[in-house]
Amino acid sequence: MIDTLDSSRASAGDAFRFRTTADVAANGAHPALPIGTLGFGLVMAAHHSARGGRPGHIVLEARFLQLAGDTRVPVALLPRQKSDAPVFDGMPVNAPGYIGLIPYAGTMVGAYNTIHPGHEVTVAAGTRFPVIVGDGLVLGACRLPVESTEKKQ
Repeated sequence: MIDTLDSSRASAGDAFRFRTTADVAANGAHPALPIGTLGFGLVMAAHHSARGGRPGHIVLEARFLQLAGDTRVPVALLPRQKSDAPVFDGMPVNAPGYIGLIPYAGTMVGAYNTIHPGHEVTVAAGTRFPVIVGDGLVLGACRLPVESTEKKQ
């Protein structure tokens, strides 16, 4: 990431910039991409933290790498194994519910959890994330590698 995004200020539709951190060899779908190639993306959703301990939230989408001569190479953020979008969440700060088992403490925990906000999330400049170059994944021309569940020796 080149830009820093913060859920306290970000809005859906905000643009962000990133750069490649390695050379990418040319293939039939795209030209060679040198290290440091500039890319652009959009904030697809952003929510500020809110009362009730709800944390800040940002969803990012990488769009393209910009080459000389206005050539654009489509890219996408690599989907995570446990979620379907590159989502960044702040930390909720609710007091644990089991404290409510203590007499009189439950009332205080409920009041505390109702009025305080969660933490905002910041995606700092320098944050690294994997991207898929080209649109082969969308067109079904390539597949993501499946992570092995076997233990490595």
